Amino acid sequence: MVSPELEDKFDRATEALAEGFRELEKFGGISLPALLDTSYTHLIISFTPGITRRFTEAGGVYYEVEEYASRYLGGASQKLPEALDALKTICASNVFEGAKMPESLRVKAHSLILGNFPGAKRRGPPLSKDFTLRFVMRQSALSVRNAFELSLTRHDGPRTMSACDAVSMVADQFGVRVTYKSLESWCTSKKHQGFRDRADAIWNHLTDQYLVKVGALKESPSNLSGPFAELGRMRR
Repeated sequence: MVSPELEDKFDRATEALAEGFRELEKFGGISLPALLDTSYTHLIISFTPGITRRFTEAGGVYYEVEEYASRYLGGASQKLPEALDALKTICASNVFEGAKMPESLRVKAHSLILGNFPGAKRRGPPLSKDFTLRFVMRQSALSVRNAFELSLTRHDGPRTMSACDAVSMVADQFGVRVTYKSLESWCTSKKHQGFRDRADAIWNHLTDQYLVKVGALKESPSNLSGPFAELGRMRR
């Protein structure tokens, strides 16, 4: 039998999730399903300091890139395929839109066009196309588990009152279809460990950025490198 205390925690968790999803829509300026359709590469770019996405009057996309971000991205792309994908995306967009680029980025764009840029080779299976969806849904489940003392899945608590149940239920209200079973698998299955490692790397970077912003952590070169420093450490 579910206790009134647990029901209250679950209800408060769903209310917090709904508010969080509304804030995401407000921040992104688009619906939650469209926001969660963002590619892994674009997600990483959006979290990298020194890189700002801009829109043309015709609806095109280009990127303003600070010199330090360009230099770091160039170095990281020789070791990390994620950085190479980001570099290709930025250069392709800016060349197509005729956008200004710092000198170091123009050099990289030239090398990429000629096909002689020494970028990192991707190994293993290709990245899934729903990384952002899984990233946001899993992190939402972890957050309400910690904030409202819910069990993460039905295996370690009452049925239908877990954090994964709460996220699945509220996401559905926003037009995002994520079953409990899918979310449970993303959170616990061994076959998704690679996804969880990448997700944790990005979340660790975001946490550091917040701590720097509130003055609890000093700025460091790794804070300026976006998620790439964490992704590099993950591979060591």
